[in-house]
Amino acid sequence: MVATTRAERQQRSRGAIWRGGHRDGARHRGPLAFLAVASVVGHSVDGQSEAIGPAASNAARALESRPASSWGVEGPALCHGYADVLQSTSSPQAASAVTGMFSVRHRFGFQYATHENATDDPGVLNGACGTALALADCSAIPAPAVPDKWDALLLLS
Repeated sequence: MVATTRAERQQRSRGAIWRGGHRDGARHRGPLAFLAVASVVGHSVDGQSEAIGPAASNAARALESRPASSWGVEGPALCHGYADVLQSTSSPQAASAVTGMFSVRHRFGFQYATHENATDDPGVLNGACGTALALADCSAIPAPAVPDKWDALLLLS
């Protein structure tokens, strides 16, 4: 990942434009989280710190450059859904996709949707709680200061 980020930076300096193309645009989030945590605990390689920010920005731009319908997500959920994209990128497109799935007819406002069915789930990863937390973060609802943001459990903050 460090080498890839260096190559992308060199292409940009020569005038080339980075173009995303991953199905979900967030393919590198796991390795990015790994690199960030490794760096925090003192394990790093040359160029690691400089690679993390640009690689995360590139993944976010890859998503935002395409219509939400092409992201390959499953419903509004925080796990593999539009709320995941929203929490990762703060994309207005993702916020619109999430809020568009709200319905007072659903027991918790949002349903966890898969290709097979939709269920009412109050949970964090697949349910309305995680979706609501992502929306609250995006809308900048005032909250008391805390040592760590809630999304630290997802390695996002």
